Amino acid sequence: MSLHKRVIDNETSVKSIGVIEEPTETEMGICDMIYRDNFYSVFDWGRMPMPEGATLDNRPVAIVAAYNYELVKQLGFPVAYLGTVDRYGEARSLGDFGRKNEIPNTFRVKMVHRIKPDHPNKQYDYGKFKAPQVKHFVLPLEFIWRTEAGPDSSFWTHIKDGDYKLSDFGLPEDLKPGDKLPFPILDHSSKYEDHDRYFSPSVARELSGLGPGQWGYLDNMRRIINHVLSTRASHIGIKRPDGKQEFLNTLELTDAAGTWHEDRFEYQTKSGIWVKVSKQAPRDLNKLLNPEWAKQCTELKKQAEKEGFTDWRQRVTVQPKPLEAEFFKQYNNLMYAATNAWVEWGIFPGASKLEEACTEFHKYLEDYKGRLKKA
Repeated sequence: MSLHKRVIDNETSVKSIGVIEEPTETEMGICDMIYRDNFYSVFDWGRMPMPEGATLDNRPVAIVAAYNYELVKQLGFPVAYLGTVDRYGEARSLGDFGRKNEIPNTFRVKMVHRIKPDHPNKQYDYGKFKAPQVKHFVLPLEFIWRTEAGPDSSFWTHIKDGDYKLSDFGLPEDLKPGDKLPFPILDHSSKYEDHDRYFSPSVARELSGLGPGQWGYLDNMRRIINHVLSTRASHIGIKRPDGKQEFLNTLELTDAAGTWHEDRFEYQTKSGIWVKVSKQAPRDLNKLLNPEWAKQCTELKKQAEKEGFTDWRQRVTVQPKPLEAEFFKQYNNLMYAATNAWVEWGIFPGASKLEEACTEFHKYLEDYKGRLKKA
């Protein structure tokens, strides 16, 4: 028997939300985050087509999310996470699943309100976050952490567009694209606007409605969390150039942190090849397989941001073709191997070791990319 009173499916999210208790004006609710198979989205398109007979297993994302929630909780920081859900609907510690020989795809969290900024005359008004009508809600920002900003990084685009200045992050004014960041920086973008906008730290704090003390605590919390996640990645030989999180107004970590979908991860094989261990792999391949579709998505999103329309997907005249079935077989193995390494136990039996999986994946990608370029 399901505990869920209703299930919410977002067209661009791999997760379904199973509502157990609705939040009230003063109390938090409870919901399950259910990771759907055969679902991935790139360029904010929504569900991408899958080839017949192929399977995309998203349990690795759920497992790493749960593991990292429990890791952050052990640090003493508040989290919205309540446990990983077993086949009987009970929320347990992720470690329990090793003894049960069960691979979960769901974790349970506190459910709060999602307040969106007002949008009069194509301008976003965040005033309601200073005097909210409900006690608990998701902060209206994506909290981004960067250790690198390569020449092609969106960070430099935002600098060029005047969204913020290098000095906003304490960076030297003579820093150029391609230069190494002297220290990690905390970046911020909009969560609920039709198109991503980026803000300086001071503007982000103003929009959040948090006071200086709360913001300072959150900054410190973010630095520690991201340091620990990057150390965890380094422990298994993975580099983590950037990542993002979300937080409640109570400063609890929510959604997920350090997952294969949200963060960038790269593994260097013994032969010196760097392999992307994240959703960036299908994103890159879709650019090759569907160049006109990817171009229209990018151009129409930029046009929509300037002109204020929201139906950019309906204006795309080319539909994306599915990646070949073999890609998903190789990609699943890569995610299984990376997840086994991250949690340090073989939750996915039969998966390759991470070095082997990355080597195999790179070899396959080079062949597939070559075939796509010739087509």
